[in-house]
Amino acid sequence: MAYPFNTRSFFTDKETKSIGGGIVLWRGYFQSVRPGIGKMLINIDISTSAMYQGGPLISLCLAFLGIRDPSLLVKSRIDDRDFYRLRRFLTGLRIQLRFAQRNTVVRAIKGLSSNAAERSSIVLKDGSTVPVVKFFEDLTKQRLRFPGICCVEART
Repeated sequence: MAYPFNTRSFFTDKETKSIGGGIVLWRGYFQSVRPGIGKMLINIDISTSAMYQGGPLISLCLAFLGIRDPSLLVKSRIDDRDFYRLRRFLTGLRIQLRFAQRNTVVRAIKGLSSNAAERSSIVLKDGSTVPVVKFFEDLTKQRLRFPGICCVEART
């Protein structure tokens, strides 16, 4: 988990460079073993990959949109084009959810809701409907810091 990888490269956070918009370049190493005539050849080279910046999801959204105030992450205050760009940027991103019980769950974002948490509700497995704010408080034993901003929809 400390060294992200793709096919034949792995990356370390020792050399990173932010390029803006919530994207960070990570330096890594490409590796492969190839058969040669009468011997095996090892190929090691430097590679670079673009990754999402780490940290809270709100910080990533703010960096992507180039704004500083989290209260601006409201559908009515974001240009429609920027809202859909943010939705496309976040869709498929795997995030870690940390709960009060110290459990960490990884989920993929499937979309961005235009409704705020304070105006949204979810349907539980038993068919009952619960406001998102109450569901979050019951689950994490904490209040939402920004109940008025857009919600992400995560896969279960």
